[in-house]
Order: sequence, then structure tokens, then C-alpha cells
Amino acid sequence: MKISQMERVVPLVQKKQPKERVWKKAKDIAEYFGVSLATISKWTNSKNDPLPSRRVRGVLQYDFELVKEWEERNTN
Repeated sequence: MKISQMERVVPLVQKKQPKERVWKKAKDIAEYFGVSLATISKWTNSKNDPLPSRRVRGVLQYDFELVKEWEERNTN
């Protein structure tokens, strides 16, 4: 590339790296809230604003950031 052409080159803007998600098991979430696994199951299966989770190979996992957001919405 010639120097005269370099003036037209626009520098790339680096995108922020997304935060790496922290996935927790139901037991960890139960300990965080100080409740039983049955309560976590009830919250996860709730029809109205369920506790956010995903199932990987039959194991429920919870994105801890989404759990904290859910907690904020559901705290009286």
C-alpha cells in the first residue's frame, strides 16, 4: 500500500470483550439465597418470571448475573 493510500485507511475500533458468564448449579443458587433445592426448583418452574436457567446434559445451570438481576426484580 502506498503512503498516499494510507490516509484513507480507517482504524479498526476494538469491541469490548463480553464478560465471561459464571454458571452455577442449583445447589450453589440455593446456598446463595439460603433456601432449599425444592424452593429453587419451584422458582425455576414458575409460570410468572421464572428463575433464569438452562439445561445442559440434564443438569440445570444458572447464569449468576441473570440470577442477581432476577433477585432485584423479585425482592419486595
